[in-house]
Amino acid sequence: MSYDMMKYKQNEMTPEQFAELEKRLKSVFGVSKKELNKINQTVKDLIYLDLIPAQITKAAQKAYPANPLMYYFLQVLSGNKIGLSGIDSIHGICIIYNKPLLYGDMVKVVIERQSSFRGIASIYDAEKMGYIVKVHRAFKNNDGSEEIVTYEAFFNYAAAKTAGFLDRDNWKNHTIRRIELKAMHYAAKGAYPSLFSFIGIKEEEEDHKADSIENDIEIDESEIEVDKEIDKLTNSVIQSSESLNSSFPLGFEEEVIINKVDSHED
Repeated sequence: MSYDMMKYKQNEMTPEQFAELEKRLKSVFGVSKKELNKINQTVKDLIYLDLIPAQITKAAQKAYPANPLMYYFLQVLSGNKIGLSGIDSIHGICIIYNKPLLYGDMVKVVIERQSSFRGIASIYDAEKMGYIVKVHRAFKNNDGSEEIVTYEAFFNYAAAKTAGFLDRDNWKNHTIRRIELKAMHYAAKGAYPSLFSFIGIKEEEEDHKADSIENDIEIDESEIEVDKEIDKLTNSVIQSSESLNSSFPLGFEEEVIINKVDSHED
């Protein structure tokens, strides 16, 4: 037996653990046995090929000491639901308090893989010190023709300051990038509300928690209350998909606006 196969055998679930996992995932996510077996094989391959970084292994052992493979299963399962490969799921999704969270840089990757995606534009407004991000999504009309709808979001330095984000280290070190990501996240959630109702965005969770979750290995394992502000923002974005030509504030006066407007591309 090779070293890699021995390593996998050491990490393999017992039949009892696998049966318990199957029961829970079927109950919570509606996962079929066929899908679970596929996820199991993906996890096996990732371990066999040594593609799981040590930091993620440490996080898995801390989160699920009795069964660390649960962490990888949740990563791959969550990735499957939003169109990510196994390796992308391992690197792009973390599990915090049993909740799958997508790293902000992966948001663009996820929406680009949707069949209805028709483009994204990120424009810096030097005068307002902010980013306008536009996501174009296609919808089929009854006659079979395609209609392109543009979801637009804007976020700037003033909004970040008002929200108190600039006092945090993760914003101080990457201010411009975080402003762009914030606008992108709002536009993406406006365009694909059902997609992002399944999985959260890690940076969004950080921004609206009293305590940072920047390092998911060192966090306290005690339960935390879901921040009401996150629900408020998410619900507002979802509502934006229900009516055309609408715009509204998301808690930062007029500095953060989601627009859904008709767009016709050649």
